Amino acid sequence: MINKSNFKRKLKHLNKKVLEQTYFKYDLTNSVESIESFITDDYRKKVLEMRDFLEKDEKSKQFFRNLVLRNILYLGSECQRFAPIEIEKEYNSFKRIIASDYLQLIKVLPPTINKLYENWMLFKPEIVIFSCHGEETELFIQDDEGKCINYSALNIIDFFKTRTNHTKCVILSACTSIKIGEELNKLGLNIVAINKKVSIKTATKFTKYYLKYLNEHSLDYSHVYEHAFEYADELVEAQELVDAFSFEFLKSHIKQ
Repeated sequence: MINKSNFKRKLKHLNKKVLEQTYFKYDLTNSVESIESFITDDYRKKVLEMRDFLEKDEKSKQFFRNLVLRNILYLGSECQRFAPIEIEKEYNSFKRIIASDYLQLIKVLPPTINKLYENWMLFKPEIVIFSCHGEETELFIQDDEGKCINYSALNIIDFFKTRTNHTKCVILSACTSIKIGEELNKLGLNIVAINKKVSIKTATKFTKYYLKYLNEHSLDYSHVYEHAFEYADELVEAQELVDAFSFEFLKSHIKQ
């Protein structure tokens, strides 16, 4: 382990390199939270190029992890009007998949929109997962009293309008969510959505495969969102499930 003064000296030296290589756009001495676009591919590339330097000791390893970490915010919500998703079981199955040091899965609890706002501010997730029931232009999500309410596409769009500086991919694991996905895609987000009614079992399988690929390629650039979709889609289709062809990927039109 290096002492604090030595670490600061190394950090200052590293920061000088990053400032030079990114034309003074990124300052690593700032906290990660203060860097508006710290998850761009260009920035990730610069950090990865210095991985050997950053992983010489435990403190530097943690510093490197903080720079490239992808937070995944999971909002899983039941609705009394529909069949149970078994959110706790689904979340735990996802949690077991995440073994990479560079991915972190966080559950929104309680699964309300207010708590989503709070958790988003706290973790600045690169990926947001909605696992709930839906109908074209609405998602059914619990309110603060635990009741199922219709959360409109307009509200969802408004939520992400000011958050695309950090969030890059939204997974809408909800029936007929493609219309909401198309609107979110216009904001520059990568989207995974469902184009028709789908069984809970199939939707959970798909998201599980998607996360499995992310876990195994956690340091990849933004193309990982599309590649994870192709991987999950192929595995689901190979099982010849009647609702296998229900998932769509909408690629961001903005350079990541």
